[in-house]
Amino acid sequence: MLMSENIFLIASRTGGPLIPLLALKDDILNAKPNAKFIIIGIKGGVEERFAALEKLPIVFLPEVKLKYGNLRSKSVFSKVIYRLENLFWVIFASIGVIYSSLICSYYLLKFRPRLILSTSNFLSVPMIWSAAFWNNFLGTHKVKVAIHLLDPQNTTIKLTQQFADVLSVGFPSMASKLGSKAIVSPNPVRRSLFQNLNKKLAMQKLVDANLLDPKRLDKPLFLIFGGGSGAKFINDWVISNIETLTQKCNVLHLTGFLQKDETVFPEFEGYTHTEGLTDLMPAAILASDVAMSRSGMSSIAEFLYLQKPSFIVPIPDSHQEQNAALVKDYFWILNQSDSINWLEYITNSIDNNFEFWKGKSWDIYTEGYDKKYLELLLELL
Repeated sequence: MLMSENIFLIASRTGGPLIPLLALKDDILNAKPNAKFIIIGIKGGVEERFAALEKLPIVFLPEVKLKYGNLRSKSVFSKVIYRLENLFWVIFASIGVIYSSLICSYYLLKFRPRLILSTSNFLSVPMIWSAAFWNNFLGTHKVKVAIHLLDPQNTTIKLTQQFADVLSVGFPSMASKLGSKAIVSPNPVRRSLFQNLNKKLAMQKLVDANLLDPKRLDKPLFLIFGGGSGAKFINDWVISNIETLTQKCNVLHLTGFLQKDETVFPEFEGYTHTEGLTDLMPAAILASDVAMSRSGMSSIAEFLYLQKPSFIVPIPDSHQEQNAALVKDYFWILNQSDSINWLEYITNSIDNNFEFWKGKSWDIYTEGYDKKYLELLLELL
């Protein structure tokens, strides 16, 4: 039977797990123009926008995932309730994974992919398990699996790493927990989206899209977002402090595609808000003088690649705190419990011409950083 040229890209609602895979898609296509990519996602997720933008087919799985958090600050009673709640989520997720695996088996038989690409999000579990089942019991069509671990705290990797043909991590400290099988390769970035841009051109794109006031180009641009889905805490903070911020800079505020509350955003000269950006996001990041975002690894990777001064706001008691800890030498980490002081930190940083970031050793994305990883993927194909 002839092998297909299909490759599955496993998304997961927010866009964060998919964006690095789109970078790998670009690199693979340069070497194998006949490769075909199919997004596996969740109905209503941000990946639907990317599928339309990239002109890629997309199919859907039900959304199931484990719930985890941090027990450090919980009382004994809260810990008991938390563990009971977690037990419920484990049972619920297990049933969901079994159901999803049946759907995955249908997609595997229909599309016969050569390769599954995952950033170790939970939606990967039923697809990778289904691929392992068909690999072991049918044997007529071997599906290869490549997993790149974005976040250091990750339940999915424990459930899927034994089935990975290629297992990679973005930081050396993460590799030690996965044994000799893991290789270190910085988190994928879509370099092609930035290579044809410079700051002047990027700013003009924002002006043309009415996202930047051409009369205020002498002021620095502050890009604020909370990931593709948005962050209500950050949105509320921006609203409370926008008058002072716009005295110092232009503010481009991405409120989030999945934020459905009825927040009323103010009108100020120098302030622009929109749900989010897809094709214009590279221009927004490149044009900005400083950024603020949640500590999702996709955003962090782009900030590192562009050496962008950034304020990182991890979700409290979540894996994002460990993400932030990995990059504390590069960025200013803001804790939500200290939000009353954020404005002082940010305005002082602007006044001091981003002195905090001067002299930083941006040593992660070196020339040809991903060559070895791409070669491994091409070997699988």
